[in-house]
Amino acid sequence: MGGRFPGGRYWRPLVHASFALDRALGGLDPRAYHRTDLLATLAGGVATSWLALALLGRKRRVWAAIAGFLFVLHPVHFELAPFPPRRADSLSLALTLFALVCVARARTRTSYVAALFAFLAACAKETGVLCALLVPTLVSTFDVAPTWWQRLRVGLRASWPTLVAIAFYLTLRTALLGGL
Repeated sequence: MGGRFPGGRYWRPLVHASFALDRALGGLDPRAYHRTDLLATLAGGVATSWLALALLGRKRRVWAAIAGFLFVLHPVHFELAPFPPRRADSLSLALTLFALVCVARARTRTSYVAALFAFLAACAKETGVLCALLVPTLVSTFDVAPTWWQRLRVGLRASWPTLVAIAFYLTLRTALLGGL
């Protein structure tokens, strides 16, 4: 990061790859970078709509569309999108939402695609490791077991690929940076 964050130890391969792709396709023209930031924000809006649709049902698809629309129009995105270092936030959030969409569609079944999205969310920014908590929690809400402990067990059992993916990310990051 050119010395702007002294002592900061970041490993965000997805973000760095997106910057490299922007540089390869557009050179130093800022429009290429802004276009990618806008696409990440729009992906978050699409993921929000899909998640709302999966959770609310098809009869409430208008509300799901409104949720995605409000996500994209939220002022925080206008503050984040113009600054390339904030791309990590947008990408990680969008990928986390896509992981939750996969979980919402799979319900209590195992979703390997959710694990892939969770891994990519962590590769975009460290906050993506929250998928290790969010995915089992969402899975457990779909179970009808009588106790919360039984629901949690179902959630953890169905979420094992996501937990393994996040553990792999943390292991890889620790090996590359020499510590958490």
